[in-house]
Amino acid sequence: MACIRKRPATKIRTEAYFPPGFRPIAVPPESVLATSRPVPFMPHPWTERLLRVLGPTRLLLAGGDTASLLADLLPAGCDAYAIWLGNTGKGADDNAGGAAPPHQRYRQLPEILTMAGSFDTLIVEAKTGTEPLAALQQLFQYTGMPLNLVLAAWGHERRKLESGLFLLGWRRHPGVAAISGSPTPATDLMGELSFYQRVPSHAMAG
Repeated sequence: MACIRKRPATKIRTEAYFPPGFRPIAVPPESVLATSRPVPFMPHPWTERLLRVLGPTRLLLAGGDTASLLADLLPAGCDAYAIWLGNTGKGADDNAGGAAPPHQRYRQLPEILTMAGSFDTLIVEAKTGTEPLAALQQLFQYTGMPLNLVLAAWGHERRKLESGLFLLGWRRHPGVAAISGSPTPATDLMGELSFYQRVPSHAMAG
């Protein structure tokens, strides 16, 4: 009977794949990974300033990184909502492949219209190259006229934009001067956030 010889095991040459002195790192078990230190939460850069000037308020966000701002403002006591312009995939547009909003506090414009007049504050991001005054006029038809207006209109010409706002019955928010100590902005261009307040009707009449 022929003797069957076992074939020696093939030795894998790790030096062919890894540099000299390489020592593999053991992967910790899932239980260890689950208890690792979590990544610290980074608040939205606008949150602190909005709360310092306005305090907790009922507000509506339009444009920009609204999901993370909502996540900050809701636990701080604000009754916050945001405008959702995407297709939710409901009803007749269900076959259009619509995506769900990133937060449950998003509302489409027809829903915002049913809430018109209930917002104390409107926060709007106006990108460069846009016409903020025209956009605001259209937006007010859905939201009603809020008491406070916050514009993120970085780089827009201040004199042109504010002249239009003043004619429409807005003034610079007095809360900003109380915090910064300066009632008049120092630059000719709009900064990151600019706060305005609706002029009371009795003041406009006077």
